[in-house]
Order: sequence, then structure tokens, then C-alpha cells
Amino acid sequence: MGSSAKKRKDKKKDFQKPKLKVGKARPKPNNFTDTNFNSKALVLKQQFTLTSLSSEKELLAHHVSLLTSRNEAMREDAVRHITLHTCSTPIDSPLPLSANFLLPHLIPLLSATNPRIWNHLLQLFPRLLHKDLEDHVEKIGLHLRCSITSLSTDIQSSSLELMDWMLLTDGEALVSCPGGWMKNLKVLMGIQGWRLVPITSEWTSDGTSFGRSIAHRKNLVKGLKTLTALLWAGFYDPPVGAHNPTSCWPLAHTDQHMISKKANPFGHLNLWGPPRDEDSQMYEGREERQRIFQKRIRKRLESEAAMYKKAGGDAGREANILLNAITEGMKDFNE
Repeated sequence: MGSSAKKRKDKKKDFQKPKLKVGKARPKPNNFTDTNFNSKALVLKQQFTLTSLSSEKELLAHHVSLLTSRNEAMREDAVRHITLHTCSTPIDSPLPLSANFLLPHLIPLLSATNPRIWNHLLQLFPRLLHKDLEDHVEKIGLHLRCSITSLSTDIQSSSLELMDWMLLTDGEALVSCPGGWMKNLKVLMGIQGWRLVPITSEWTSDGTSFGRSIAHRKNLVKGLKTLTALLWAGFYDPPVGAHNPTSCWPLAHTDQHMISKKANPFGHLNLWGPPRDEDSQMYEGREERQRIFQKRIRKRLESEAAMYKKAGGDAGREANILLNAITEGMKDFNE
């Protein structure tokens, strides 16, 4: 074979289709380069030893910086150290770092999927003063709503416990923040399977037991308790004492002319934020919350709670308490 015939034969190979056989991989070209390789990287944040830290404040600040680490074990160790330090500090003594510095780093952990981190958070948050939480209630509520809808029963149970604590300590701040009333109501109704728009179907169920695990059914009962506590916080009418403006003239209504102690006193005006829908609005007054509850939620909530009441059991008892809370909170409402 001459050189010209050999060249023609080599060129013809480039245009021939490979014969494919069943069960065998496609043949690789001659110029194939294997790019399948695994690379391992060890990422470490700046570490300090105990001897290099001159004060307890620096040690605590170091662990706070580790809360944003990519390593979950490192985040767990950091929040464990902060919890132990906070719980060991006397209540009357101030922390080395202010709560306004700690909370922006702790709040994102409310979306964590590690139950051990949640155990530390449940011990840590009650040690913080509720006045320090007022400026962060909106962000705390946002992360709590995400955790309440978690598929993990442990995470869902822990998030419900933390919301119960917030409603007990300062429920007014939680229901008055943007989305704190409508969104929390819809999330707590959602974990029960209750929807504002009913689904038309021939088959119905109370939803308390069918296809549910024991832990899930316990969370449903716990969710009903949290929903009842949220309604009491929203319908609570603080007592107003008798006040005669002329008795303290010229200092009448002085508190209305003082500088507000809130971080964002004009937040309800939403001057710089994106437009809010009906669910994201701030319902600061009791009458406002009653009005939107009557308009969108009451009828559906009472019908679903009545089904739970008929089913009986723990869920039925909590549903009965829920119905009593609705009746008591809306008895003075006039449309």
C-alpha cells in the first residue's frame, strides 16, 4: 500500500460511525482526556488558641465569628460555647457582648436542620432579655416560620417551643411586626393541613391520625396550642387606666411627644421598603387584627377546628380551647 492510499484510509476513519453494541459503552475517541477527578479542600477560618486571647470578651467574639462557618460541627461547637457561657453568667450581670451583637449571628441558625443546635438555642434565647429582641422580632419570625414547616419533627417541635416562649414573653411585638399576624396564622394553620381556600372533594378526614406518625401527631397538638397562644396575643386588650389630662397640665400627653424608643418607629409607613401585600402588613392595633381575621380566616378556622373537636382526643380538646379563644377574642368586634 502506497503512502497516498494509507493517508486516504486514515482520513476515512474520522468519518466512520462507530458500531454500537448493546450493553457496552460508547468507544472513546483517541484524543479523549479524563476530567473526572475528586479534589478535597480543607477550609479553616482563622483559629486562636486560649493563650492568645487576652480576655473573655475576645474568646466569646471568636466563637461568634465561627457561627458563620461552613462546617456544621464548628457551628455547633460555637453555639454550644456561647450557650454555656450565657447560662453560667448570672442574670443580673451583663454579657461581655451585647445582645444586639449576638442576635444577628444567632438568628440565621433558627433555620438549621441540626437538632443539637436547636437544643442549644432553646436554652440560649430565654436567657436574653425580651427588650433586646424587640428590634429583631421580624427576622426571628421569618426564620421560625421556615422551621415550623420543616419535614423533621424534631425541628418543627423545637421551633414551636421557641414561638411559644416568644408569645409568652412579648406576644404583642410578635403579632405587631410585618407579617407577624397573618403569616404566622397561615403557617400554623398550614401544618394542620388547613387551607384558606377549601378543596372540593367527596372524601374528607379530620387529618389528625391518618397516615401520621406519633411524633407528627404530637406536633399537630403542639401547633394547636401555639395557634391558640397566637390568637390570645393578637386579641389581648391591655387595660387602660383612668387618666385625666387636665390633672397634670401642662404635661398632658407628654409620652406622645417624646422620641420613640423603637429602632424603627415609622416602620408601619413602609417608606423605603418594597410594597407589602395584605399578609405582610403591620397590624399594630387590636381592631385591625380582628378585622382582617374576621375577613379572611375566622370562618375557615372555626369549621376546621370543629372537625377536630368532633374527632376528640388531645387534638379535639385543644381545638375546643381554640374555639373558645376565638369566641372570647371576637365577642366585642363590630363589623
